Amino acid sequence: MHICFLSSLHPPLDKRVHYKEAVSLVGAGFNVTHIAPGDVDGQIIDGVKFICFEGQKNVLGRLGQLRVLYRLGKRVDADVYHCNEIESWIVGVLLKWRNRCRVVFDVHEVYSTNVSERLFARPVRPVVEGLVRIYFRMLLPFTDRLVFAKQSVQKDFPPLPSKVVLARNYSETEGASTRVCDHRNDGHVTALHLGAINRGRGWPQLLEALTHVENERVRLSVVGRFGDGTEEQFKEELVRRGIADHVEFTPWIPYEEVPDYTATCQIGLITFQPVHDNFTNALPHKLFDYMLAGLPVIVPDFAVEVREIVRESGCGILVDTTKPNAIAAAIDKLADDPEMRIAMGNRGREAVLGRYNWEREAAALIEMYHELE
Repeated sequence: MHICFLSSLHPPLDKRVHYKEAVSLVGAGFNVTHIAPGDVDGQIIDGVKFICFEGQKNVLGRLGQLRVLYRLGKRVDADVYHCNEIESWIVGVLLKWRNRCRVVFDVHEVYSTNVSERLFARPVRPVVEGLVRIYFRMLLPFTDRLVFAKQSVQKDFPPLPSKVVLARNYSETEGASTRVCDHRNDGHVTALHLGAINRGRGWPQLLEALTHVENERVRLSVVGRFGDGTEEQFKEELVRRGIADHVEFTPWIPYEEVPDYTATCQIGLITFQPVHDNFTNALPHKLFDYMLAGLPVIVPDFAVEVREIVRESGCGILVDTTKPNAIAAAIDKLADDPEMRIAMGNRGREAVLGRYNWEREAAALIEMYHELE
């Protein structure tokens, strides 16, 4: 069976879409093509064939490129179109009308609140959210399956147990035995913030927290790109606060090197601020990357799914991430106590190996595609 991933925004080598979903389906014997904005057109990477186009970042540009996505999708003539955004879902439904194929919508976010919070003033947000959900219900009869990246996205859809498959963004565990943090080193204690970084993800609070940390061995590593244009402000703040020598910033590292890099650190940080519903209902990849590497974590106490996982596994500390002093106190607590770090890190790693791993989620995704086949 030929599966075509349709992406209007996600890049070709997106962590979830490519490295987890597409690669898993190739490994299960499916023929997979990915149409996405990027520069690897015509290449075959990890068994996935790529067809690329020039992507647009603004809303109007993304709507305008739907014709391109439709034309390329029609040329592929796949058995199933796996759609990764609201816009590509429209294209998938149009292709179904034409080609008598099947359509899967991969739901990554609570889109109703995401759209309303980012584009509209507070008084009209409830109306916008309602309209988005009505639009979803119009497309559901033409959609064969929904793949949920986290449980919280269910709020945008009516109960549809026969159509819904959970495939959460847990970590891959293959080769994990060689990628474990050493908490008994005599050098720095490095607190890691991995992944996209911006004000909403808490870099101002994190930098202020660093000025309150008392343990002189603590260093901060930030790995990821700035999504809101504040990189220069971040660097200026390092100098202004006199902490530039205590912070290492790395814009990007290859996907396959992330586990080894994570294992060189000692504390994992998630510092989301309660500014978006999608942060409240977040289930970020990095939580499980930290846990797999044996890092104790510091996470927001308001983040529903994250909070429950950390509480259940006993792998970290919940804090009010709006308060730099609270973040600093948690960092000091872990930095001062290597035995606590080891105990929490071991519990987190065991939880990922036993439960929160991509291999289990991939099995559900593959079973879904065998059903469609």
